[in-house]
Amino acid sequence: MDPSVQLRSLGGWRVEGRRAGEPFNEVTLENASHECAAAPASCDDTLATYARVFLGRGLNEPTPESLRLVLMGQTILERQNPDALGWTEPFVGDLRTVFVADSGDAIGTLQPEDVEELGLSESEARERALANMREAFGPIRHELFLPEGRVWKVNTATNGIASDSYDNARLILHDLWAPLRELVRGELVVAAPTRDIVLFTGTEEPQGLRGIGYLATEMWHGEPHPVSPQLVRWTADGWEPLEP
Repeated sequence: MDPSVQLRSLGGWRVEGRRAGEPFNEVTLENASHECAAAPASCDDTLATYARVFLGRGLNEPTPESLRLVLMGQTILERQNPDALGWTEPFVGDLRTVFVADSGDAIGTLQPEDVEELGLSESEARERALANMREAFGPIRHELFLPEGRVWKVNTATNGIASDSYDNARLILHDLWAPLRELVRGELVVAAPTRDIVLFTGTEEPQGLRGIGYLATEMWHGEPHPVSPQLVRWTADGWEPLEP
């Protein structure tokens, strides 16, 4: 391990690291946690592999191919260590986009200067992140989550892993949601209360609206990786906050 690298645990699967004289950069080893959950007997080996990749590099070094965007709520961001906050921009309501680098082994927040070192402008970095996401995600898979209320849940499970850690980031790719409007009555309404839980229903689904509002608040308070209880509706021009 590079002796100039400092690490400290933030609890759970979150770690902060930095080189001497630089701000701390938060990295989450959630991919490792999912693999451990799917195969507990080999968890030690999984963690050792991730640690070698992460620590051998010192920190999660960004590349153009690793750029991504995720969503976080303003309330949650205000609780973060300012040094680890990274580069954020307004999205809709209290939701903000956060620039990250995903090596496949770990996800770390980025600062604007990290992107400058790649020779990209802010607009070029944003477009590259969106292109990377579009290539990786494909159409939005979903399942009926609350049949009596007609509430659906985004399902990114693959190979026994419950989530790809980008469930809520799919909101950023607005056009991917257009086909889902045919499932619901009225306008499409979406909630992303946590990183790994995204729910949707329609404005003309009375039980669905009550259900998604209640679930968004409960999950935001009670589930891991909270984001926001915000409800948003799909329009041709982009997402808008759903007014009560």
